[in-house]
Amino acid sequence: MPTGLSCRECRARKVKCDRTPLRCLVCIRLNLDCSFSQPESPKLGHVEELTQAGTKRKRARRACLDCRAAKAKCSGRRPCERCVAKHLACEEIVATGVEGVGQNDAASFVSSSLSTAPRNLDSMPRDTSSGDPGTTSSTGFEELDRRTIRGYLVDYFEEASRSTVSVLHKATVLTDWTRGILEPALLKIIIATVQYRRQGYAGGTAEVRQSMDQVQQDVLLKWSRYNLTLLQVLVLLAQLRFQAGDNIEVWNLLPIAARMIFTLGLNQEKEHSSAVIQECRRRLVWSIFHLDRKFSGGLEDLAVCSPERIHIRLPCDQHTFQRGASSRSAFLMDDVVEDGTGVDIYAFWLRLLVTRDRVLRYAKRVKRAGIVPSSTYHEMQGLQAELDHFKKTLPADLKISSERTMMMAHSTEWVKYVGLHMQWYQSHCDLYRICVPGLRESLPRDTLAKTPSDFIDFCQEACLRNALQLCHLLSAMYRMEPGDVTSDTSLPISIYSAAQICRQLRHLLPSEGENTLRAVKERFIDALQLAHPLNIMPGPMKCMRDASKVINSLEEGTREQSSRSSSIGAGEISGHFLPSKHALLPRFAKPDDEHTPSLNDQVSSVAPPSVGGQEEPAARIMLDLASSKQAVNSGQLDEGGAVSWDPFDMEMNDYYGPDIGVLFASLEPQFDDVPRPA
Repeated sequence: MPTGLSCRECRARKVKCDRTPLRCLVCIRLNLDCSFSQPESPKLGHVEELTQAGTKRKRARRACLDCRAAKAKCSGRRPCERCVAKHLACEEIVATGVEGVGQNDAASFVSSSLSTAPRNLDSMPRDTSSGDPGTTSSTGFEELDRRTIRGYLVDYFEEASRSTVSVLHKATVLTDWTRGILEPALLKIIIATVQYRRQGYAGGTAEVRQSMDQVQQDVLLKWSRYNLTLLQVLVLLAQLRFQAGDNIEVWNLLPIAARMIFTLGLNQEKEHSSAVIQECRRRLVWSIFHLDRKFSGGLEDLAVCSPERIHIRLPCDQHTFQRGASSRSAFLMDDVVEDGTGVDIYAFWLRLLVTRDRVLRYAKRVKRAGIVPSSTYHEMQGLQAELDHFKKTLPADLKISSERTMMMAHSTEWVKYVGLHMQWYQSHCDLYRICVPGLRESLPRDTLAKTPSDFIDFCQEACLRNALQLCHLLSAMYRMEPGDVTSDTSLPISIYSAAQICRQLRHLLPSEGENTLRAVKERFIDALQLAHPLNIMPGPMKCMRDASKVINSLEEGTREQSSRSSSIGAGEISGHFLPSKHALLPRFAKPDDEHTPSLNDQVSSVAPPSVGGQEEPAARIMLDLASSKQAVNSGQLDEGGAVSWDPFDMEMNDYYGPDIGVLFASLEPQFDDVPRPA
């Protein structure tokens, strides 16, 4: 039946119309105004009360501004019953555009008019002249209405409550915005963060990146007038840059932020301040500390925020923070058993980061110096004891069990819960994988040859056991179908690391039971599905692609492997310490070092040789994986000696050779025009 012969109400509702003259039977049954009895001109009078199909709109669409903000029931009349009872001014929400235009069709960013709003009361006076290219008044974006801006703010805090730590206090930000005293740069970076999450990396983020550039320029131009608000903007900017894969920018912003927290004295408790301000200060410091642990990778020379210099309490739980109550959290170095009351999961995560940093320092020192690992057994035991003590002192509701995993899977804290235990298992892998041949982090072949075989077997079994437990946790969490998507970028890195370990030690897997090669592969596939939402970010996207190749190669080739012959010899590395895949640090080579090892060296991309000298298909895949990020054409070198490098090599696992003078990190292709070091 031609749709043009149906009445407007039936066409809008997508139902069959019997075309009864004057009024169709469907409209009669539903008591709707049939367009057959009216002129063809569209109705303009009842857009706010009726839908295009003629049905009455939902009450939420007719709610007033205050009721919608409080998510309260609104009668829909003016004034509404709630506003009358509470003596509030009942303001009707002004519709934007024509019928059918939604919130997502509004402009993307704050307009120049927002920059003229009054600044935060505790801020220093600022130059707001239109001629200053660093101010937010030069954005050039269309103006957003208040309803759209409030939607961005609500969405930001809803997502922030599920992340590792929220540095902003919701009530304070919303109150400042309502009064018109919210820092424009802070508002803009909040909106940019929400925009990036909505669009994703592949969805086109040109406006988001333009906004980040403008906020960064604005904040850095106000360097001499820094306060707590501008430091919040800087931290949010660094976090967004990290999500967007702009690791060079984060690498440069981190020292600025770290210097400011010590200059402003944020690393010390200020008891005279209000509970909200104190907790905001603490969360700023811990956010910078967390990023610093990611980028320093266990290298003390590269760390800018030492835990020994931080004398503040750990973050309290989100409920205590948002209601403005005093924190009862302990300090980082307190050796006490926490009952978990009033303490955020992120606080335990921070404590674990300190232990893992010591593990990474130990592993890098042993590899760099060529030490036989069995001679450092007591130090290894001490680090293992730290990890065991951490697990023992966890509150009962944060420990691993089938019941607790089920409870946490459907809570807003499942990302923190999984991230905490994932880092615990990863710390064990970092501690013992120096004896797993075939990995970049493994000791050289001649060093392993001097190591007792029982010690190598002990390390390999411990490393494989923790990699399997990590895989089992992620698979179990995925099969419980958690309601929220993950935002932890460490997840694909841990999956990749565990998959590499299982592949190199697959000869230790049983042929029967729950840990067979096929069962392990299926659990790794579940883990990849759990991390799938992170595909919108460039770094995790590359890491998951590499992890998928490793997982697909688990069942290829033979199960027999030599425990010693497949590692790299000391003579092959020539003092060059191999970077783990997916590290965060930029790489620069000294231009005056004519003998700097080439990044094309086969040492950095050699896969372990197969038994009998025959190259297996799986080994060829591993060779391609290792060489894909290492091989650099000689034409890429310029006068400065810098080369382009992947910015997301294995997080927190890079190596640094001070005798070579090679600093590991990366340059994104879009930064090729950045001046090279002379």
